[in-house]
Amino acid sequence: MGYNQGRSNSGRQAPFATICAEVLDRILSNFDYHEREFDFTAYDVYLPFTLVNHHWYVVANRRLYLHVASGEAEDAEILLDTLRTRPDLAGTVRSINFGTRHFHREETEIHAAAIRLCHNLVALKLSGWNGFTQAPLVEAVRDAHTLKSISINRYGISDMEGDTFCSGLELLRMMHVWPGIEEVVICNCALSAEYHDDSTSASESDSNGESDDEPGSTPEDREYQRQRREIRARLKAEWKEERRVLAERRQFDQTTDWSNATPCLRDVQFSQISGSLDNTFLSRFATMAPNLQHFRADMLHALDGLRLCLRTWRHSLRTLRINTSSSHYQPTDGAVKWAGIDDAVPELTALQALAVSDLFVLPGTLRRCVAPIEYIEYEGSAEHMREVVGVLSSPDVLPTLRVFRTYYKDPCSELQTVLRARNVSVNPHFWHPGDDPRDRDVYGLSEPFEFTEKFLNYYGDNSESDNDGEEDSDSFDEDDSTE
Repeated sequence: MGYNQGRSNSGRQAPFATICAEVLDRILSNFDYHEREFDFTAYDVYLPFTLVNHHWYVVANRRLYLHVASGEAEDAEILLDTLRTRPDLAGTVRSINFGTRHFHREETEIHAAAIRLCHNLVALKLSGWNGFTQAPLVEAVRDAHTLKSISINRYGISDMEGDTFCSGLELLRMMHVWPGIEEVVICNCALSAEYHDDSTSASESDSNGESDDEPGSTPEDREYQRQRREIRARLKAEWKEERRVLAERRQFDQTTDWSNATPCLRDVQFSQISGSLDNTFLSRFATMAPNLQHFRADMLHALDGLRLCLRTWRHSLRTLRINTSSSHYQPTDGAVKWAGIDDAVPELTALQALAVSDLFVLPGTLRRCVAPIEYIEYEGSAEHMREVVGVLSSPDVLPTLRVFRTYYKDPCSELQTVLRARNVSVNPHFWHPGDDPRDRDVYGLSEPFEFTEKFLNYYGDNSESDNDGEEDSDSFDEDDSTE
């Protein structure tokens, strides 16, 4: 079909050759298929359509560059060259997925340059980067003001661990300049803690009284002392620069209005970054995102900040998943009463999916929940699981419950009997909104919950013109199909 330019055997153009561009784009959209983790070829399905004729090439090429991805340094370099020579294609890009296998410096620099060229970028996923050249990458991400979705993972494609991307507070500063951000996913210790310490001061002397010409010193000694002074001077300069940056950050924090800074933010996942989720971070986060709907996080501390968040989201939150590693929890006297968010969960009026353990919510708290909860995942001691049986025995408790999951492969027979009598599924093998989104490929999507679908089309209308004002030679309005 690509060789005869869409013409029939009689030499006349086939009707499909001049189909309306908007209609053709809708047809091609049906060829999308679900991207799996580290799938960097999902949009190659459009390549054959670029060979039909120029009219089809225009439409298919836009779809082809709607999402771009790279997992190899060579592919990233080719992509960067293409985006530099074709700014119209760079303006078409809406989604980027960059991963790395070997953490090469040049590859991270290429990723940063490519992100800067895509002025209409709305979805960005990063999996690994080189720590020595990550500063330009962080800056490029910060300047992507059109972002609606971002996913940052410290691990590369080869499961090698890289450096942290930025501090938790620095992430919030970035989000402040992303007014349209809707989804944030941070995984695998990608954030670091940020500290402000003014207790030390730099010495004004670089040499500490040492001289190149100390009596009796040999040339080797003098050279050694000179190298020491150079190292101290370099470290002092780096220290001063770090202090300057921290001072600028403090000034920004103190002079910035954080209230409702990200009004569109709806979905957040913080996985394995509990060390960065302190009370300062969470209180500012709650101020910035008052309308959050889905919150999944690994938590170990900062329960005051978490309670503040939940009270802020009490009328909007629909999914709550709080996880902690039991190995990090050392029970003490009265540990059974620790349940850190016992008082906040019953106030969540819109909650539909709840995944917690008895470290955060005690079984009796479920009696006080008035939200239309359909899905519960609960981990607890044998004693608490028996208490769950008693709580759920009443049909008046959580009358909307449809699915109950527990970490036990075979829950106790009493619990199964009670739940099945209420027509509640027990440990079904499919994905639910309280689960980790990265497990969708394992379980498949859950039909009963409408909000498991992507709540926004991040890519928008791919026929939208570029923001940079350049004329797009591949505009849908041009009609070159008669070639």
